[in-house]
Amino acid sequence: QCDNCFASKQERTLLACSECKSALYCSRECQKAHWRAHKPLCHMSGEYKRALRGSVDSPPASPSESSVPDRLVDGISLREFDLRVERWVKYHQSTLLAAAWHALRLPEDITRTTTHLLYVKLEARPWADHSGLAAKFFRIDSAEAWTWQQGEEMEQPWPAMMQQFRVLQAHSEEKGAGYTVAVMVQCLPLKVQAVPLGSQWPHSGPNAVNENWKAVFVNRVERGARPRPGRAS
Repeated sequence: QCDNCFASKQERTLLACSECKSALYCSRECQKAHWRAHKPLCHMSGEYKRALRGSVDSPPASPSESSVPDRLVDGISLREFDLRVERWVKYHQSTLLAAAWHALRLPEDITRTTTHLLYVKLEARPWADHSGLAAKFFRIDSAEAWTWQQGEEMEQPWPAMMQQFRVLQAHSEEKGAGYTVAVMVQCLPLKVQAVPLGSQWPHSGPNAVNENWKAVFVNRVERGARPRPGRAS
């Protein structure tokens, strides 16, 4: 959906921000209107992706990581690895949203979107598992509900991304466009990636929390499946 007016892809043609490739807009006017909110995360993401394009042996994701592996899964470069994560996230957005509804217990209180996030760690799968299908590039290593405070206490880029989520939520509230769910996705040695999922309302998801949500989530991703369209479940 458009990050400014929240028009869906069924309503308008959406184009990605040319800098970060993450934000989507239905028009040049919407991109300009949203620039103040989007600018900090856009610059951070753009610089990181340029660094990946510049060198296969780009800097590690954080100071605590001593080195980047000489060879990643399938012998691909760090830039190609990053592109795989992008394609996997794009395919599984509805799957991530469904998991977040249960992990954050949103059927009980939709305002938990302002205090909690879903943190997902991925494990890369070899060619024999995915055969080039983006849906199966990765499997779930772990998935946990975190408080916003936990995210803000992590090293960069976490604090900057958490602040950006705050801006997006305030922007959505001003426009009466619902709540924004915060999902953070990471597959080492890459940095964590922010996945904002907006326009959520109390009745746009399931009616009750599925306590077995993690097993359902893992199984869907393993099979490369997505929830049925219409409702997070």
